[in-house]
Parts: sequence; C-alpha cells; structure tokens
Amino acid sequence: MNRPTAARWVGVPAFLVLVLVCWPAIRVAIDRVRYPRSSFGALIESSTGHAVDTIHGTATKDLVGLPDTTVQIRWTRGGLDTLYALAIRDRLFDLPEPHPISTPQMIQPAFDAHVRLTAGSRSRDFRWNSGDRPTEASMGEWMRLFRFARTLDSMAVHQPNYEALPPAKGGYM
Repeated sequence: MNRPTAARWVGVPAFLVLVLVCWPAIRVAIDRVRYPRSSFGALIESSTGHAVDTIHGTATKDLVGLPDTTVQIRWTRGGLDTLYALAIRDRLFDLPEPHPISTPQMIQPAFDAHVRLTAGSRSRDFRWNSGDRPTEASMGEWMRLFRFARTLDSMAVHQPNYEALPPAKGGYM
C-alpha cells in the first residue's frame, strides 16, 4: 500500500506555499491595477436630499423643513486615499448590484439610499431602501458597504464648510 508521507510534501513548490500565504496582498495588488486610484470617486445620496460626491467635491445637507444646501468640499489626497483603500480592502467592486441579498420589510418611514463607486472604466451602483433587511448570508457584504458609506459621510460632515451649515429644522415621522 502506498501511503502519503511527510517526505512527499517536501516536493510542493515553494511558490505555491508563498502564493497561498500572500494571496490577500496579491489580490489587493491586482485590484489596484483593475481599479486605478487616479480615477477613483464615490457618491452617496439618500432620498431625503443628503449627498456626498467626491468627484464633484460637493456635499448636500438635508435641512428637512428648509431647502437642502450644497457646499464645496475640499478633499485631501489622504482622505481620498483612505476611501480608496477601504473600497479595495473590502472588495466593494465585487459586491452584487443593485445591493447584497435582502428581504423587504414594512418599516415606515423608509428612505432610498444610493452608493456609486467609480475607478477606471468600472462603475458600481448600489441602491436599496432603508426598509430592506439583510439576510444572514449577506450580512458581511452589507456591513462592508455600510462601513464605506459611514466613512465617506463622516469625512464630509466634519469639513468646515459643512459644519458651518445651519441645523435642520423639523424631522421625519
């Protein structure tokens, strides 16, 4: 009988082991070529009027009972690099469109949301309703998408031009 022995594994090529160990870094390097940083841009917007757009350098604040107001946002290279690194690390360009798997819920009020990512010739558009409920199988994908949207939003609302806007008047019921 011919039994496998440890000696037979010595013949495994070293590069195969190296590829298996280094695969996450290799994948990121491939994605950086597929989705170039030089053309990266992102947009988030909601049906309430709130929006952040890195390509046009704008952010719109939903003032509820007052007219929505748009201001210019000056994005730093470091800020855009952070967003790009997050999009690549979390493999957002590989998520299913229009959104990860969910089940609709009857939650009121419910608002529509939109995230667009662009890099090179690739563009990804994610759209969902706040009443959509992630499935257990898709929870990780939703968490990655929400993490990106929260990071982009947080970076915008802490910009001086945005912070200078008046507070919203009223609220949603």
